[in-house]
Amino acid sequence: MSGNMMIVVLVAIVFAYLALTQFSARGRRHNALKQRVDMLETQLAIYKQYVNKETLEAINQRLQVVEKIVTDDSYDLKKEINDL
Repeated sequence: MSGNMMIVVLVAIVFAYLALTQFSARGRRHNALKQRVDMLETQLAIYKQYVNKETLEAINQRLQVVEKIVTDDSYDLKKEINDL
């Protein structure tokens, strides 16, 4: 094998090695992310069992009160929070 050919082969081997290690790392990251998504989906399913329309409406009403307090400059913030 000539000197130039040997260099080409070595460069090809190095690039192949780098490509394989990069592919392997992406696979591990993908698996870790998939496990995290699966765990979050499971948690969401559990939380959905406990949330109903009435609970969401109560939370929404409280959020509207807080939004009014925070966005309206004429309110005395401390008094309004204490009145809650």
